[in-house]
Formats: sequence, C-alpha cells, structure tokens
Amino acid sequence: MGEANEQVTILVSHRLKEGREAEFHAWLRSINEAVKKTAGFRRLDLVQQSSPSAHDVGVMVRFDNQPSLEEWHKSEAFRRYKGQLDGIVENVSYTEITGFEQWFVPPSPGSVMPSRLKQAVVILIGIYPLALVLPPVMNPIFTWLGLPGPLQALIFSVFMVALMTWAVMPLLNRALGRWLYPREQP
Repeated sequence: MGEANEQVTILVSHRLKEGREAEFHAWLRSINEAVKKTAGFRRLDLVQQSSPSAHDVGVMVRFDNQPSLEEWHKSEAFRRYKGQLDGIVENVSYTEITGFEQWFVPPSPGSVMPSRLKQAVVILIGIYPLALVLPPVMNPIFTWLGLPGPLQALIFSVFMVALMTWAVMPLLNRALGRWLYPREQP
C-alpha cells in the first residue's frame, strides 16, 4: 500500500451478475454518497473495463492518504455496503493503482480507461515539449550555480515530474478527452 501522506487510488473490479445492473448502479450511487462523508475522500469513478464482457466493471476510489482509506475500510458503512454486493456481483478484486494510471482520470461514469498505447502517446506529447524547453532554460542556471551533473539531472527530473503531474497531464486529459475516453456508440 501507499505511503501515509500520498494519495491512494484503489481499483475495485467486479463482474456483475446477469440482470443485476440496475441494482448495482443504485448501490453505486448510494455508496458514493456515504463515502463522501469520510475525511480524505477525493472521488469515486465507475470504469467500464476493457474486456469482452460488458458485465466487468471497476470502481476507482481515491483518498488523500492511506489513513483516510483505512478509516473508510474500518467504518460500519463500508462493511454494510460491502455486504450488499453479495447478490449483485462476483469475482471482486482490489488493486492499488500506483503508476501512470493516476494521470488518466475518466471524465464521467462509464468511461473506459485509455489503452496503454494511448497513455504512452499522451505521455510522450507531454514530455517532449518539456524536454525541449526545460534544458535551455535550466542549464544556464545550473552552470551559474556550478551544480554537478547528477544534481542537475535530479533537479531537472523533479521539475519534469511536477509539471507533468500538476500542469501538463490535467491539461492534456481535457484537451484530448474525446480521443482518450470515447463515448460508446449505442
């Protein structure tokens, strides 16, 4: 699990039992209202899994930190809602999302997470301009300060990751949203 002060994202995957879709969606609306009352809760997203079965769904739950997630898991509300799933879903699994998936936030319930290829393309679109712009801006400062190469690389990497996480990727998610998260055709 994640560090105590890092944002935690858990993907809860389910297989809906045949004919129980309406019950699941009612349960999801209800648990969303309940979990909002937990300190440190950020958001809950329904993610249609990229699988042959339309009955495979995931719920992505984000908390500010590990203690907030643990508080939710220890709550009476969590135990009650977890018990309500017994007749609605099967094959429940919990996966902590720690990689680049956190840079891709579905815009609405039912959105399919982008493929790894699309994720790689968007990350490249974000990194390439930064790799062109940051060195000419930062190198004169590094030279003036007389910083050794490994320290320069560390500082450059910190700037790159920070810009990608809090500026570039949110912008690219909005700008490329239609391509990343196409709506399913009826």
